[in-house]
Amino acid sequence: MNEPVILVEDDEDDIFLIRMALEELQIPNQVVVFRNGLDAFEYLKDQHEKPYVVISDLNMPVMNGFELLSSILDHDVFSGAVPAFVFLTTSDLTTIPPHSFDQQSFSFFTKGYSYEQILETMKIIIDYGRSKKTEGR
Repeated sequence: MNEPVILVEDDEDDIFLIRMALEELQIPNQVVVFRNGLDAFEYLKDQHEKPYVVISDLNMPVMNGFELLSSILDHDVFSGAVPAFVFLTTSDLTTIPPHSFDQQSFSFFTKGYSYEQILETMKIIIDYGRSKKTEGR
């Protein structure tokens, strides 16, 4: 589990809390942070190693989370094997419009409003990433 965790988030407080939660969970992976989807996409398309998990906010400047996933899929950045891709949002999940993405490509999680909720969500996301890696073998 040495691949990087890619965090695409424009809110500094959320970045701080997510990093803190991953540290508390003793996740050894490097956390690489991008503040918009375009910067993350440029990085991902130039990497040879797949990330452990991509955690992306939905609403960001320049390129939002849906546009990021769409660009990754359109350009076949991961040669057909998309790693765990997680949308992390404060939005009400029932208000998110359906997209034409393969439902196997991603999952949604709510950010939560307390550190304890974020910590629990990060634990679930890391476990989800682990299960996606096991499926890919």
